[in-house]
Amino acid sequence: MALDAIDQAGLELALDEARKGAAEGGIPIGSALLYRLDPGGSALEHGQEIGLGGLEYVFLGKGHNRRIQKSSPTLHGEMDALENAGRLKADVYRRSTIVRDILISRCQGLLSSFIKLTCVSTSIRL
Repeated sequence: MALDAIDQAGLELALDEARKGAAEGGIPIGSALLYRLDPGGSALEHGQEIGLGGLEYVFLGKGHNRRIQKSSPTLHGEMDALENAGRLKADVYRRSTIVRDILISRCQGLLSSFIKLTCVSTSIRL
């Protein structure tokens, strides 16, 4: 299955985060949160705009698994990305995509019950 532009951009960010986690001695799992802007709409209060083939996205946050580094039972890559994005309006989450570089995550159920997010996963390893 081919990835669309937002998924590919998010995956590249997630893989960069996974590499950071590995370099820190942690579990190499990364994640990125991206938001698609309305056509002709303005950017959110924060975030880095990414232009992809005429579509505009804002990169809201990225993170990696820090469970080992921080001795945390909950600091998975997805949670780190959401934390780094800061508090956002519910509509922003509904229109966002969270991308991670692993097929299965214990956060998947929590994310789907927390808010509507699209998860893209890959089995590409570092």
